[in-house]
Amino acid sequence: TKLLAALARLAGPSPRGVNRLVNLYRIARHDAPDDLAALACALALRIGGTGQERDAVARALNSADPTAPFAAPEAGPRVAAGLAAAAAAQGGPVTAASTRRAEAVARMWTL
Repeated sequence: TKLLAALARLAGPSPRGVNRLVNLYRIARHDAPDDLAALACALALRIGGTGQERDAVARALNSADPTAPFAAPEAGPRVAAGLAAAAAAQGGPVTAASTRRAEAVARMWTL
């Protein structure tokens, strides 16, 4: 999909990271049918995100209002671009609650 292509940079610099993103998304999407855009972003972050990016997202999730659009400005431009791509794919902002649910599923499918 266009969303996975947009998240390729976040998933990592190698084709292996992108392939892993596509394969994990195909499997994990059945566990988060209402949070697909957030799930794709969470998977990409877990696959190719730096420790700093992942930590910044975790901090932002801990303090975010569940109904508000999720943003993690401290995570940097790659994460911001990923969240923007996710919002564009679903036709509106990704909420913190959606991101939390997606992160839980992504954690389950990645080691």
